[in-house]
Amino acid sequence: MAKASDAVLFCPFCRESFEDESECPQHGIPLVPFQQLDSFKERSMPSADEIIDLSDPRFGRGLLALASVAMLIGFFLPWLNILQQERSATGMVLTQRALNLWLVPIISFTWLSILLRRRTLRTLAGSRVAVAALALIAAGSMIYSAIRIHNATLAIAERTGLEGGVSPKIGFLLSIGAAVVALIASRTLGVAGEDRRQVPRFNV
Repeated sequence: MAKASDAVLFCPFCRESFEDESECPQHGIPLVPFQQLDSFKERSMPSADEIIDLSDPRFGRGLLALASVAMLIGFFLPWLNILQQERSATGMVLTQRALNLWLVPIISFTWLSILLRRRTLRTLAGSRVAVAALALIAAGSMIYSAIRIHNATLAIAERTGLEGGVSPKIGFLLSIGAAVVALIASRTLGVAGEDRRQVPRFNV
C-alpha cells in the first residue's frame, strides 16, 4: 500500500509540490519524489540583487576564474626562448627587463577580486567594461614586451654576430589565451535576461 506522501511530488526546477500530478503545471517537466530533489543540480535564476554562490560558474564567472588562474600560471612558466642566450625565461624573470609585465599578475588578482566582491548579477554586469579593458591591457603589455625584447636581442646580435630574436613558449601562449578568454567572459558577465531563462530538461 502506497504511503500518502508518495502522491505528493515536486518539480525539480521550481521545487514546488503538487498532489496527484505527474508533471509540473508551470514548466511541463516530470515531477519527482522529495528524496530525489538533491540529485538535480540545476539552480534557479537569481534576481538582479541576489547574492550568487562563490562556486557558481554561471554568468561568465567560471570563464573569468579560468582566465585569472591560467594567466597567473602562465606568468611563472617559460615565456620566451631567447635565442641569443639559448635559454628560456619565465614571465617573472622577464620583469627585470620589462617592468610593465608586473601588470600580468596584478590583473589576474584584480579579476579574482572582482569575482569575490561582485556577487550579484547587477554588479557583475557593471564590471564588463573593466574586465574587457584589463584583458586588452594585459594582452597589449605582453605583446609589447615580447616585441621590445625581440628587437633588443636583434640589436645585440648585429654587434656580436650571435643569433638574435625570441620565440614564444607555453607561458606566453597560455597568458595570451587567458586574456582572450577573459575578453569573451566580459561579454557574458551578469547576463541573465529572459532570453536565457530556459527550462532545463531532466531525464527522470
